[in-house]
Amino acid sequence: SGNQFNPTTLSIGNHIVSYTVTAGACTSTETISIEVVPAPVVAIDAVNDVCIDGSPITLSATPAGVTFTGSGVSVNTFTPSVAGVGDKTITGRIDDNLGCTVESTIIVSVKAKPVVTINNIPDVCETTTEITLVGNPSGGTFTGNNVNNNDKFDVSTATVGTHPITYTYSDGVCSNSANGTVNVTAEPIIDFTEVGQICKDASPITLTATPTIGTFSGDGVVSGNQFNPTTLSIGNHIVTYTVTAGACTSTETISIEV
Repeated sequence: SGNQFNPTTLSIGNHIVSYTVTAGACTSTETISIEVVPAPVVAIDAVNDVCIDGSPITLSATPAGVTFTGSGVSVNTFTPSVAGVGDKTITGRIDDNLGCTVESTIIVSVKAKPVVTINNIPDVCETTTEITLVGNPSGGTFTGNNVNNNDKFDVSTATVGTHPITYTYSDGVCSNSANGTVNVTAEPIIDFTEVGQICKDASPITLTATPTIGTFSGDGVVSGNQFNPTTLSIGNHIVTYTVTAGACTSTETISIEV
């Protein structure tokens, strides 16, 4: 284009450019040598996958003087929580004093925290030895008092009441946790009043036991808590009193002789 010099079509090295002037019968020529040098190569240091709640990362590249741009980038710092979840493109650019402008890019993958849950834990009776805890996704670790082998809750060492537990899972980049409780209920203590002997033609008697939330069962038991000997044979008859409280069920029996 007349007075334009375009280095992009040339090989690396020195190139001669001539300037010729003709005035009247005279012609003069002068030459210069222009050296075409290679453009700088921008190399951005790779960044491993990072969690959305990860700490800010300092970006680095060669040569010195690279300017960084991209989602979540401020000067030379990449902040995952600002960039958001997904694959993020970071561009490094350098403009040197010879007019070379070079860019390079890397992809940084920002991962979401895993969704972590604990399967429902029903109430457990204090007489139970242990229960297995289940967390999702699998492969995590349970912690808390009375937790053994990552996923066992030792009921035999726990007191009656509510016990907090935590399940923590990591996918290698992000980690998350969920909280739950194990409720250990007390075994009911039954006091079943003895009857002893009763005449076959006697009127029904009222059975008594504590706590009063239980159920009587057995030969001769009618109307909930009544024992009627008139329908029974002569001899001993077993009556059972059953109480369910929380996750515990207790029973006690007496023998009534008709």
